[in-house]
Amino acid sequence: MTEAILQALQVLAAPGQVVEVRAITDDGIASGYFDDPALLAGSVDVLDSVPAIQGIYVTLNEVNPALLSRRANRVKQRLGKKDATTADPDILRRRWFPIDIDPTRPSGVSSTDEEHQAAIKTAERIARHLASLGWPEPVIADSGNGAHLLYRVDLPNDDRSRDLVKKSLEVLATLFDDTTSSIDTANHNAARIWKLYGTMSRKGDHTTDRPHRRSQLLSVPEPVSIVSYTLLEALARTLPETPPTGKKHNHSIDLSAWLRDHGIGIAREKLYGGGTLYVLDECPFSDAHRDGAFAIQFSNGAIHAGCQHTSCGGGAQRWKELKEQSGSTSMPKREATPPLPPGATLRSLPGCRIPGIPPALSAPCPSSPLRRSPFGTKRLKCCSTVTPNSSCSPPSSSTMKGTRSRPNA
Repeated sequence: MTEAILQALQVLAAPGQVVEVRAITDDGIASGYFDDPALLAGSVDVLDSVPAIQGIYVTLNEVNPALLSRRANRVKQRLGKKDATTADPDILRRRWFPIDIDPTRPSGVSSTDEEHQAAIKTAERIARHLASLGWPEPVIADSGNGAHLLYRVDLPNDDRSRDLVKKSLEVLATLFDDTTSSIDTANHNAARIWKLYGTMSRKGDHTTDRPHRRSQLLSVPEPVSIVSYTLLEALARTLPETPPTGKKHNHSIDLSAWLRDHGIGIAREKLYGGGTLYVLDECPFSDAHRDGAFAIQFSNGAIHAGCQHTSCGGGAQRWKELKEQSGSTSMPKREATPPLPPGATLRSLPGCRIPGIPPALSAPCPSSPLRRSPFGTKRLKCCSTVTPNSSCSPPSSSTMKGTRSRPNA
């Protein structure tokens, strides 16, 4: 596997870059520093053949070259308390924005094939979503148990960059975590170690349903383009951290029920900011894309709805617009109910509008047409004035005023 390890190093590290190799074993930690890829690959190949090695990792970001003198182009087994490894202050610059998608499973065991594939599918969804936001193609890899996305960045190692990476990972986790897999939001520190592709992943014992697997690169773009600071910042700012301000909030609205009542599908929901965030099945603001839309109800009742896409406001507040297009802000006042005409009953004219009776009292007419709207297929109420034994006619175009049309799904 030396060739696969060399290929991984060529992707992950710049020429001449000092890299720490760190292995987790049953007996402790093994570590070494290398500036020679061939020597690193040879040492790792030996380590990887030992069944007691659970996993082999490398530093992702640019390490202070002075650290080579700790263990120059060699691996020391069973580090002592005085043997240092790479810490955050030892990183000169950040080279990667790392996304680790881990399948949901008990701790200390390898993933099943089904869990493994679920994580890879989630990684593909995230990559497609970020591409729709203008991000370049990532390096896609199989970690052995889950999936990795690596986006090339060029950031200083400072608090601002750390917070930017942390917030960006949290946004992605909020939008994409589900019952099958989750994003590791702890990967924001600069000295984070990362799976060295081409090596084995050994969590727990190797069994038929939970086998040990070899990590590998799945896709490497040519060239590997750098994600701009602007794109990272836009991602980090997608979700509001505090409730909208400026007016009293209506606690009577149950956002979950409101969305469902208006035919807006909910893909996932989770706790957020003391309230609940709903990831929507489809974007209700645009037909140009399906993903990226969300709605949040904070603990004080405030609601924020938006979409991640720049063309949809990049997370800006669009709750008022969502209400308007659903018709929630222009509901007519309920009219007083006049008496029925002499000899007429509602049962005698099922589904038809009786003269003088408001449409609200008319049931859906069995002969009225089915119409598709942004909020689902519904049978329209019969709006014609009829007498007993007469047939219903379709509603006029004027009754459809204000209905927002969208292409059929």
